[in-house]
Amino acid sequence: MKKQKTKGFHLIEIMIALAIISILAAIALPSYLHHLVRAKRLEAETQLTKLAIAMEKYHVENNSYQNASLAVLNFPDVVARGNYKLNITKASDNDYVLTANPIGKQAEDTCGQLLLYSNGDKKITGDNAISKCW
Repeated sequence: MKKQKTKGFHLIEIMIALAIISILAAIALPSYLHHLVRAKRLEAETQLTKLAIAMEKYHVENNSYQNASLAVLNFPDVVARGNYKLNITKASDNDYVLTANPIGKQAEDTCGQLLLYSNGDKKITGDNAISKCW
């Protein structure tokens, strides 16, 4: 009798391949998630900067920052795909403070709130370094 050669993979080969794929996924997934958090934060920073430009335009037209609001400036209150909420925290005659509050899963970001002042100062409320957040 002739022995037939079977075609295909052995169970051990499939298990080794799955183990390798699992290890690669375990290494890559945290890096990818960190990248997503940074990308959403960058989008919020961009929107804060655009809001600051709109505030300056409002000041030129009204000689004050008072009564400036997101609605008046035609800005959405939620940006970065629903991960940050914009606020005009303070608006007086001569200065303002803009904030981007992380919401949802973004709230776990170690940078916390992003703050942009009228003089260009940038701050955060989280534990991370400003240079890593802005």
